[in-house]
Amino acid sequence: MKDPGALIENKRWLVLDLIKGIAIFVMVFSHVVVWWYLEEDAVLAAGSGVSAETLNIFLKTFGVFSICIPITAGMAFWFFSQKGFDRNKRSFIVGKFPFLRTTFFRAIFLIVCGFLMNILAFGPEDLFAWDALQFIGVSLFFSLVMLKLIKLEFWCFLSLILFFSVDLLRGIFLPFQTTYLYEVLFGGGFVYLPFLRFYILFVFGFIIGYLYDQTKENKQKFYRITLSYGVFFSIIYFISTFNFFTFDTQNWWGSIAFAPKGLFLGATGVFSLFVFLGDRYFSSMKLSRYNLFNVYSRGIFFVYIFHIIFGYHFSNYLKGKGSDGISLFVCVLINLALSYIVGLLYIMIKEKSWKTPRVIN
Repeated sequence: MKDPGALIENKRWLVLDLIKGIAIFVMVFSHVVVWWYLEEDAVLAAGSGVSAETLNIFLKTFGVFSICIPITAGMAFWFFSQKGFDRNKRSFIVGKFPFLRTTFFRAIFLIVCGFLMNILAFGPEDLFAWDALQFIGVSLFFSLVMLKLIKLEFWCFLSLILFFSVDLLRGIFLPFQTTYLYEVLFGGGFVYLPFLRFYILFVFGFIIGYLYDQTKENKQKFYRITLSYGVFFSIIYFISTFNFFTFDTQNWWGSIAFAPKGLFLGATGVFSLFVFLGDRYFSSMKLSRYNLFNVYSRGIFFVYIFHIIFGYHFSNYLKGKGSDGISLFVCVLINLALSYIVGLLYIMIKEKSWKTPRVIN
C-alpha cells in the first residue's frame, strides 16, 4: 500500500505551492527591511531618511507580492472545500463531508493563534493587533456563511460592491471610528489588514481555484483568461502614476492598511500571471521535497508565526550593531534560513506521523 503522505502530496497543486513559497519569501524579506527602518513600536512612520521615490518603488514592488498571501488562502480554501461545493447550485451543501464544522474550527483556531502571536511578538499591549491570521480566519468564516446563503456569482458581486464602496462606508460609520470593530472593518490603529478592503483578495483566490476546476477539460480557456487578465492589470499597475495606483510614501504601514485600490488589482494581475506561467510551463516539474519554496509553502502557518515572533525581536536586537547595510543583510539571511528550518521540521514531523503505524484496539 502506498504511503498516505504520498497520496496527499500527489493532490497538491504545484502552482499554489510555488506562489505561496515566493510570497512567504518576499514577506520575510520586506518585513525585516521595514522593521529595520522603523522605531521599535512605530506603526505610522513619517519618513525614515529614505527618499519618497525609493519608498514608492519598494511598496509597489514588494507590497504586491506580500498581499498575494490572502489570495493563496482563498485558493487553498477552494481546494479544501470543493467536496462540499455543489457545482450546479454554486453554493455549499452540508452533505457527508464535515468541512463546515472543520472550517469553522479552523477559523477560530487561526484567530486565537493570531492574538497569541501578538503577545509573544509585540507584547500584551498589542494583543488585539489585527494581521494575516485573524484576517484569514474571519474570511474563512464569512465565506462559509455567504456561500451557504447565496450563490457564487452573487457572493462575487457582493465582494466587489464592498471593495469599491469601502471609502464611502468608512465615512458613513465615522462616528464609530474609536471602536475596535470599525478598525477591523476599515483599518486604523493596529489593524494592518482591514477586512472590507482585503477580503476581495481572498475571494479572487477562491475564484481562481473554481475556474481551474471548471476548465480541467479546456486548459486553453483557463490559460487565456489568466494570461489576458494578468498582463492587463500588471502593466497598468506598474506603469501608472495615477493616485488610484500610488502609495502615500509618508506612511509605511498605513500605505498597506489603506492601500490604493490599484494595489489590489496589481496583486490579482501578478497572481494571474504566476498561475498562467506556473501551470502552463512548470506543471510537470517536480519540486524536491525540501525545496525552499516547497518548504515555505507546506509549512506556511508555522513559518509565518515563527518569523513574526523571532524576526521582530531579532531585527530590533541587531539594529544599530555594526555596519547598517551588512547587519541588515545578515538579519534578512538569518530570518530566511531559520524560517526554512522551521518549515522543514514541520514537514519532517508530519511525514513521520504518517509513517507511524496506528494501533486500533
